[in-house]
Amino acid sequence: KMEFQDFQVMGGDSAFGMMEAMGMDNVMSMEGDQMAGMFSAMEGHHIQDMGAERSFEAFQSMGVESAMAMGGESLAAMMDTMGADMMGSLGGDQLFEVAGAMSGENFMAMDPESAFGMFDTMGSDMVLGMEGDQLAGMFAAMDGEQMASTMDPTFMVEAAGLMSFEDLKGMDGDSAFGMFEAMGSDTTMASLDGDQLAGMFAAMEGDQLASLGGEGLVDAFENMGADNAAAMGGENLAEMFGAMGGEALGQLDPTALEDAAKAMDGDNMLQMGSEAALGMFETLGAENAATTFTGDQLGGIFGALDPTDIGTTISPEVLLESTEKMTIDHFANVGGEQAGAMFETLGSDQVLELGGEQVAGMFSAMHGEQLSDLGGATVAEAIIAMGTENAVDMGAGNIAEVVEVLGIADMATVGGDVLVDLAGAMTGEALAGMSSDAVGAMVDTMGADAALAGMGGEQLGGMLGA
Repeated sequence: KMEFQDFQVMGGDSAFGMMEAMGMDNVMSMEGDQMAGMFSAMEGHHIQDMGAERSFEAFQSMGVESAMAMGGESLAAMMDTMGADMMGSLGGDQLFEVAGAMSGENFMAMDPESAFGMFDTMGSDMVLGMEGDQLAGMFAAMDGEQMASTMDPTFMVEAAGLMSFEDLKGMDGDSAFGMFEAMGSDTTMASLDGDQLAGMFAAMEGDQLASLGGEGLVDAFENMGADNAAAMGGENLAEMFGAMGGEALGQLDPTALEDAAKAMDGDNMLQMGSEAALGMFETLGAENAATTFTGDQLGGIFGALDPTDIGTTISPEVLLESTEKMTIDHFANVGGEQAGAMFETLGSDQVLELGGEQVAGMFSAMHGEQLSDLGGATVAEAIIAMGTENAVDMGAGNIAEVVEVLGIADMATVGGDVLVDLAGAMTGEALAGMSSDAVGAMVDTMGADAALAGMGGEQLGGMLGA
């Protein structure tokens, strides 16, 4: 009495249990739409539990028209369970109808061998009748090396021509690289539009990009164009530029590089690595880079640079202009060694004349080693220069590292009222992690009454724990 839609209200376990209770012979005697309803209610692992033979028999019994109503997810599970050999028995025409009901995501869920078996059964001419999203999903499910070694280049060019930027970008790196290898570099560059090239390279991972070499990546960037490169997204551009390296980046047109780099944020810049970050700065011209990039981007670039390049390749004048654009948040990507190099390059006088946010940002990026090298007197001057509000914004852990460096005389320079505010911004854990000498000096400078009045229980507990 049940119809297709009646089975849809059942859970996967219930539908599978119903099949097991009835026995396969009785299930096979049901109407095609009833069988389709039962199998579409099951989850993929239930269909896999049936095994290849029973899945094949069920498909044949319900008929392709009823099977199509199961939906792409169930069809993908059924084809995957059958495997390449049994799909071959269905024939290309039936499989093409099945493929038409599947999305790219459905194909991606298939095993590589099953996806390749489906392709092989349909044949290249029939496969070219599929949509770009479906082609991308089928290729994404395949093994990249198998694609590179078995796919006909002419076919692959035709298939790629049917795929959009989004289709290609949605593939995994292994499959996108296999597609590129199957076509060959020259054919790929000559045959694909800029947006398609960008999609293919956006799908690749860093190791695949690196295997193409700097020259190959420069060729790809120039062929896709800056606008399409920017559409790859900052993370993918960082992988591409990082794989290029500084020397290859120097071959790019500075204007095109600048346009593409607008899609990158500070985290992306940091991801590039030191060689690429320096290459980008040099290609754009240091003065132009300082003007063009946002504070967030500059923070990422300085964080990526080798500290020895700060003050040598990056001049004090350019560094000063860059630092003036950065806030505390922008220094989050700057490492301790880089922040120390920035201070050393600019010198104490220039650093302390920066805005409070910039001073706080630079000192928040430093670690204990760099702060100790500067000495308590310099750190105390910095706290005064940044102002209490900015000092508090450094965060509990950074405040603890900064205050730890101060001696008793330095704390007196900072002042008890400021120390109370700083202690109040610290967590109990941060205070407990400080040395007993530093905490004792804080209390002496603040005064016991002021400490008790200005700090909460958590902070007092942390101090006692130190």
